[in-house]
Amino acid sequence: MLGWRSAKFALLALPLLAVVASADYIENAAESADSETAAILMEAIVAKGFNPREWPAENPLASRISISENGSLIGALRGLDALSLAGSFSNNHLDIIMGNFDGVQFGSPQAINDDVWAIRILRREGESPAAITAAAKFILSHQQGGWGWSLDAQPDADMTGMAMEALAGLPDTEAPLQTAYDYLAGFWGEGIGQRPGDPPNCNSTVWAMRGSLAMGRNLDGWSFLESLGAGGGAYRYQTGGPVTLLCSAEVATLPTREVATPSLSLVGAAILLLAGAIIVRSQR
Repeated sequence: MLGWRSAKFALLALPLLAVVASADYIENAAESADSETAAILMEAIVAKGFNPREWPAENPLASRISISENGSLIGALRGLDALSLAGSFSNNHLDIIMGNFDGVQFGSPQAINDDVWAIRILRREGESPAAITAAAKFILSHQQGGWGWSLDAQPDADMTGMAMEALAGLPDTEAPLQTAYDYLAGFWGEGIGQRPGDPPNCNSTVWAMRGSLAMGRNLDGWSFLESLGAGGGAYRYQTGGPVTLLCSAEVATLPTREVATPSLSLVGAAILLLAGAIIVRSQR
């Protein structure tokens, strides 16, 4: 074990048990996470209302996040998004993003994922509204198949969900995003695959759900996601397949599903037992 967990963090992590599973899960995931997965884990935890600035300084997630992965802009943007979520975004980070803006779009004109993640960050930070507007127009001009977006010639649920989440609420986006939502809803089962006819998978389902939630809609894939659960906060990519860390982290970014609230006495007993077990393990 890394020994980085304090009693304070153990208690902080307890409300995440139903979604991120446990402090052990966060710790073990951080040990093996690449930069992208570490960034998504950061998003998952921040999404539940916790402040990384209150974590022990030696927490391993921060050291796993890179802003120069393989020299690619999208790698840097995923890391910068996590730093923004953690409240650690700086003017130097803004310069990295804006240094890749050509007046129309961010990064490669052959891709929209860099524009999507740049918009996410800039909207959260309240920076560069003109660049956001231009990049949003660029994304909308590259809607494919009459409904969605992708990194190649065929739109897919993953990239479409990401674009829906980034663009929701911006001017002149309602109609094209509604078209995207309607199409996804049209081939939605319990979950969704990348494209019509594909078997449903964890990642596509999560991103379609996130895109719909950003629009104030609800493509409900929880029953499917729960069927992929392998215990301990881990999720499979597809039914019967192996657990993947990326999928497990992405599921954890979703809002907690509403469940029946147990009695206060049971909650208190569970917290005491779990806190005691975690503290004992952290002292080994």
